[in-house]
Amino acid sequence: MERIRTDIICVLCCGVQTVEQLDSAIEGGRFHEAEAFEDYFRFDYLESELGSVRELLAR
Repeated sequence: MERIRTDIICVLCCGVQTVEQLDSAIEGGRFHEAEAFEDYFRFDYLESELGSVRELLAR
């Protein structure tokens, strides 16, 4: 779980806290889609993984 959180923090350095915010930043021209492409999908994957880990821990 710490590794996932660390990876998310690395993505957060671009000034967004969710995939939706990153998407809005791309649409608003703050980031170019080609430059943020890999970050977007990595961030989405990491958010999903973190949710899965939290769900397992809650059991």
